[in-house]
Amino acid sequence: MSKVSSRATSLATRITLLALAGAAAAPLLAQPPEGGQGGGMGGGMGARGGRGMDPVEMIMRADLDGDGKVTKAEYAKAQFDRLDRNKDGVIDDKDFAEMPPQMAERIKDRVMRADANGDGKVTPEELGASVNMMFDRFDTNHDGAITREEAQAAVERMRAGQ
Repeated sequence: MSKVSSRATSLATRITLLALAGAAAAPLLAQPPEGGQGGGMGGGMGARGGRGMDPVEMIMRADLDGDGKVTKAEYAKAQFDRLDRNKDGVIDDKDFAEMPPQMAERIKDRVMRADANGDGKVTPEELGASVNMMFDRFDTNHDGAITREEAQAAVERMRAGQ
């Protein structure tokens, strides 16, 4: 594997892990705190004990047409949309300003590495190259779609550090 390919694969892995972590927090951020108004951190995260969503569910949530599979296009769109908080079509400082500070600090540098032209904005195409590599790792049978079983296996591999 070339040095560039290895770096891109590593970046894709990090972006996906961070996107999954951010996505798990998204339902909490969108909900008002207990008994309050507006967004807040709410309760704890985690698939089994908090209000956050299981990472497998976050992957499968990208299944926009409801056919039980996530295509590369669906996956790329979901990952980009999770990061493009203000929905202006690019990921930039404005999006990170809308995230909880700790989350923004953890992911900003890594996401911005995808900014191929150095303009301070990550487009869907720029993020797509990294996301596509991660999709290919999840799509273990290489049929162009991630099934629930493949998503579960991918999450287990990530948790095991593979």
